[in-house]
Amino acid sequence: MPSLSFFARKSALFTASATGAQALWLAHDGVAGRLSLRTTDASPSHVCVSETWHRLELLFGPLWLSVYIDGRFAGRHGRTGSGAWQLDHDGGTEFTILSADAALPRSSADTLIEPLDMAQLALTAGQGADALAGARACPVSPLQQQLVNRALRQVFEAHKQSAMALAGAGDRAAGLAAISGALALYPPLPARAAPRTQRTLETVCIFADLSLPQCRHYRVEQKVEQLAAAGIRARVVDQADLADTTLADADGCDRAIIYRLPYVPKVQALYARLRAAGVPILYEIDDLLFDETLFPGPPSDYGADLDAAEYHELLILPPLYLAALQAADGAIASTPALADAMQARNSGKPVFLHENGLDRAHRAAMALPRPARRPGRVRLFYGSATRALQSDLDAAANAALAPLMADRADVDLVLAGHADLPACLAPFVDRIIRIAPMDLAAYWQELAKADINLAPLAPGGFNDCKSAIKWLEAAMFGIPSVVSASRTYRELLTDGTDALLCDTWDAWAPALADLVASPAKRAAIGAAANNLALSRFSEQRLAGDIGSILRHLQATHTRVT
Repeated sequence: MPSLSFFARKSALFTASATGAQALWLAHDGVAGRLSLRTTDASPSHVCVSETWHRLELLFGPLWLSVYIDGRFAGRHGRTGSGAWQLDHDGGTEFTILSADAALPRSSADTLIEPLDMAQLALTAGQGADALAGARACPVSPLQQQLVNRALRQVFEAHKQSAMALAGAGDRAAGLAAISGALALYPPLPARAAPRTQRTLETVCIFADLSLPQCRHYRVEQKVEQLAAAGIRARVVDQADLADTTLADADGCDRAIIYRLPYVPKVQALYARLRAAGVPILYEIDDLLFDETLFPGPPSDYGADLDAAEYHELLILPPLYLAALQAADGAIASTPALADAMQARNSGKPVFLHENGLDRAHRAAMALPRPARRPGRVRLFYGSATRALQSDLDAAANAALAPLMADRADVDLVLAGHADLPACLAPFVDRIIRIAPMDLAAYWQELAKADINLAPLAPGGFNDCKSAIKWLEAAMFGIPSVVSASRTYRELLTDGTDALLCDTWDAWAPALADLVASPAKRAAIGAAANNLALSRFSEQRLAGDIGSILRHLQATHTRVT
């Protein structure tokens, strides 16, 4: 870096990157002046120089800037945002940059870098393990905690990449061991702060994965509506926005719901913040993501739009979901089967059932006029909001859809959302309507045009835990469904009354042919399904349900005020 000079009343003559640690030596001779240090999005801090000659060493890092005067540590200036550091000179003398290097030396004749600065330098150099060990050996302070958290994230990411590489190379056991090793680096959670007062449940904060539209609607947006009906305020924080500066959201709530988040370092830091504030934590999930024996299943389950790196990450995620579940004070499940699986891994802690249901958006869709059906045609509908069900669609297509469409020229098929065309259906492509993923309102408009809804699921523990959303969304329009007899559907539905249940793939062909051939049966099953949906999954019932769940621990768990 070339030499630069600061002259009186000039500012912003030097900008240091926020991403790298960098040493900057300055000297001046003459009347005292003042050097201001600031980021582009923060108020300035000042270093006053009052002698006739001083050497200033300014150490820039990603979390703070440290000042050394004549080889002695003089203070730190923490970052409050992401802007670059700037130096402003307000004085009657000249400062000259004598040299600038990649990093301060570890020691010199008159300079010994403070241990916390050394740890920040290690972090900047990508030496996360050294940074973590060095930071943990320093006295606790806000900046030290920021450095510990940042270093832990760097170390965790290295473990994660190693775990994914191992799993991708065929050694999943080693990959799972690597990610479990990362979890072992986490500090223990603090003891819960004891409540000082009893207070009414007023505010719930939901920290959530909002990346899946259907999950976001049923488990987050719907819950916000239900909480409002129960007289409880709700705030939602997207995991993408979760950072050191947003953890303050944890301090103002009476309950916290952690939805579908793996136990990565920023989530562990959230748990610690909530426990320190005395806030009870409920972990919520709506799939069996924490069971490494059942999730994620083979790549063929996901179709053509899941790349290898995404699948390798899925392979090593179960320990992270399990850790998040076990660190909470209780859990919320979307189905009885999932509640049982969570309880088996969370012994001694309560697990509550809170099902998916109807809300204002459903009512609005139901109030719209039903689209006219094409005379003489029977429209089948298959929709999927996830990429994980492709093999189930393929199995149903081979067992029932292809034979039916070959036998009945009046049958059309809609494939909506994440659904690749099964090879066996290629001869009937002129009668197949394919619709890309869309928002829920548009999806429901397409579903409302159907005569029969399809919900195929391969038998097994993972699919037993899935909810009845596909049936529910068809039932709200009085559309009959043919469904696989998973545990959720067996416990909810009566075969031949409010759905047709198929125990095996072989049962799909006769069940579907029977329903296609009988408009009267379709109408009767659709009407019964609609009655069950409106009575069992009403907004009022679910609002009372979530209110009861969140008040369950009121006597023993109230936030510190």
